[in-house]
Amino acid sequence: MLLAILGLVGFTIAGIILIAHAARGRPLTDTRLCRTCRFDLAGINPSSCPECGKPLDTPTATTPRLHKSRVALIWGILLLFIPTGIGITAAAISLSKIQFNQYKPFWMLETEARGPTSPTSTRAISELLRRYKAGSLSMEQAATLLQDALPASSVPKVSWNLAWGDFIGEARSKGAVTDAQWLEYVLFGIELKFFHRPKIRQGVTAPFGFLVTGPRLPNRPTSVQLHATLSGLTVNTTPSKLLDLPASRISIARRGATSCSRAMALDSSPGKHTLQMTVLVAVVDQKDEKKELGSRTFSYQAPLEIVPPNDSIVSTVADPSLVDSIRRSLKIQTLNRYSPDNLSPSFDCKDPPINLAFEVFGRPRDGTQAGKEISLGEVSFLKGSEGAYGVGGQFPADATRADFIFRPSVKAAEANYRLTEIWTGPDIVFENEMVPSFKP
Repeated sequence: MLLAILGLVGFTIAGIILIAHAARGRPLTDTRLCRTCRFDLAGINPSSCPECGKPLDTPTATTPRLHKSRVALIWGILLLFIPTGIGITAAAISLSKIQFNQYKPFWMLETEARGPTSPTSTRAISELLRRYKAGSLSMEQAATLLQDALPASSVPKVSWNLAWGDFIGEARSKGAVTDAQWLEYVLFGIELKFFHRPKIRQGVTAPFGFLVTGPRLPNRPTSVQLHATLSGLTVNTTPSKLLDLPASRISIARRGATSCSRAMALDSSPGKHTLQMTVLVAVVDQKDEKKELGSRTFSYQAPLEIVPPNDSIVSTVADPSLVDSIRRSLKIQTLNRYSPDNLSPSFDCKDPPINLAFEVFGRPRDGTQAGKEISLGEVSFLKGSEGAYGVGGQFPADATRADFIFRPSVKAAEANYRLTEIWTGPDIVFENEMVPSFKP
């Protein structure tokens, strides 16, 4: 750092010297100019200046012609440009780190926040939220901002600034947002995406469900509580019998997503049909999960093809050359016992070379059920994906070591609405893994 500073100082001094030298100029011998009017007296020796009449009989009445070097001037400018440019750049970087918004008056920030969604309006809302959390906004100012933040029914979702969500969440925690306002905002902030397999087998269970996201909700730690129920499923206007299961409890924030799925078998005749699903979403009070503030029904309609029960809807690829790369993509993350005779393994999968679907078995190496394959559940992974999956089930309490078998399964693939092709090579086996004992 010291050498760099000395170098910049050296460039600056050298540049100043060269520019000063170029500006002063070098006297040329055997040349004379009238000091008053700069008339060139070359070749003549008058007693007075022919141009202005000034007497030339004193030594100071004339001056030599000066030669000003353009080369020195150019080099001086170039040498000065280096430290000047670096200094300007450093100053710009330093100024860019200054949070000017914290010095702006309220009215200016409010005006910027009301503008179209942009970095300027987002930063203004963030500063107003900071002041709100710090208690430096008056009740009147906070109420005015809340009216700006709460989305009107006429506001397009794409043009609403997401930063307002955090302001509304903070206002709700301070008791400034009514139940009715919170209900309207949450229903504005969530989105539902329905899913199902476009082709299913008659009488064979298939997944039907929905994904709840909160693209316009507050960021965590604020979260929104919902109750969501798959309330209706109809094939060609014929309702299907839904099991009376309790509503799914969902806690979600802006970057969160929660899926809810039901495995159901439809007995409709083979052919092309129209599927209709409805989901009832209720907004729950954050402090009392039994108190529902209100609800809305979301509907969905899509084509559905039902084929005979023996038809295949998942194609298979039996390629034994993929065994090594598939095994590398799988990893046993944890093995937990939540009761003496239960085992809950968690698996990671990273970048599999092909779609995968397995039934997972545990095979104890010791204990009363040594050598017996015990089903623990099903897992599936998309090609190139990354994620974790947990299974679990009954497992002998006296087993201390076990093999874990990943057996390719078309049935497991059918439970994933996105899978239409999977790998069906040999079993992937993780041998002699240590099984923990139950710790109350």
